Amino acid sequence: MTPLVFCAVLLAGALGAVLRYLTSRLLARESEPAGFPFAVLAVNCVGSFVSGLVIGWATADGLSAEWELILVTGFAGGLTTFSTWSVETIQVLRQGRLLAGILSPVVNLVAGFALLVAGIALTGA
Repeated sequence: MTPLVFCAVLLAGALGAVLRYLTSRLLARESEPAGFPFAVLAVNCVGSFVSGLVIGWATADGLSAEWELILVTGFAGGLTTFSTWSVETIQVLRQGRLLAGILSPVVNLVAGFALLVAGIALTGA
C-alpha cells in the first residue's frame, strides 16, 4: 500500500465516521419513541449496499484494488458499526424492550447481507 492510498483510506474512514455520527444525531430523535436503534440500522444498510456495489465493480474489473480498499475498508468501514450496534442492542435489552433487542441483530444481519448482495447484483458481477 502506497502512502497516498493509506492516507486516502484514513480520509475515507473519517468521512464515513462523521456521516455515521450525523446520521445517529439525526435519526436518534426520530427513532427514540419507537424504541428501535434505526440510526445504526441505517448506516449498516447503506454501508453494506455501498460495499456490494464496490465489490461488484471491482469484480467486473471496473475498479482498481486501491479504490476498493479506499471505499470498502475506509468509507464503508468508517460508516458501519459493529460495536455501536452491539452496545445499543444490550442497552435496548436492559431497558426491557425485548422485541427491539431481538429484532435489531436479526434485521441488521439480514438487511445488511441482502443489501450487500443487491449491490453486487446491480453491477452484474
